[in-house]
Amino acid sequence: MKIRRIPVFRMIKNMKNSANIITISRIIISVCLLFAEPLSGCFYVLYTVCGITDVLDGAVARVTHTQSKTGAMLDSVADLVFCAAAVIKLYRAALSVLPNWIYAAIIAVALVRITSYIVGWLKYHKFVSRHTYLNKLTGAVLFVVPYFFNCGGACGYISNRGIDNEHKIRPI
Repeated sequence: MKIRRIPVFRMIKNMKNSANIITISRIIISVCLLFAEPLSGCFYVLYTVCGITDVLDGAVARVTHTQSKTGAMLDSVADLVFCAAAVIKLYRAALSVLPNWIYAAIIAVALVRITSYIVGWLKYHKFVSRHTYLNKLTGAVLFVVPYFFNCGGACGYISNRGIDNEHKIRPI
């Protein structure tokens, strides 16, 4: 099934700069994320909508043939704002739940991305962000981490500190 046949995409195709509007909405929703209680229902709704808009903006830009350097830069800025908001809100909750190897992986990804931005700035004298498949994969892996917070150790990705002696998941 072609993506152009989906009614929502046909409607969006008629909107001018719709991909950029979706990206800007992610920036606004990311700022709203700062005011949500970490790991609450409101937090997960805002967080999920940010993730959906991250996927949609690129798809809409391709379908509507409105891809641009401005849109790519705006997408990178939206990603940075979203990541910063998520880290600020999840830092304390993550300290007591996640094993150390996940912290090491997150720090490694952050260092690679920051290094990439610095090299791009030094080489081209402008903000550069590569949208590679590996970049998208690391983003997707980091995006799903908060969904495992409320399931304690039962998911297998989080240390057994979230499970008490009777094998019941303790609230976080």
